[in-house]
Amino acid sequence: MPAAELEEAAWAWAAELAKAPGPALALAKSILDRTFELSPRDVFALGAEAMALCYTSEEHQESVAEFLRASKSRR
Repeated sequence: MPAAELEEAAWAWAAELAKAPGPALALAKSILDRTFELSPRDVFALGAEAMALCYTSEEHQESVAEFLRASKSRR
């Protein structure tokens, strides 16, 4: 990526990350912070645990229900 486009791309990525649910973002950040001290296997295991936590969260359940309602109304 050309250096002139780097800052704009970083801001665009930050805006996308800001749309993520807070708990999921916090879990991702905590895993990223530990990547230099853990083996790849341990990092992937933490990622799997984080996904399980996110999938069972109330926020995720509400998002799935909203998606299903919206897709049902399009039929």
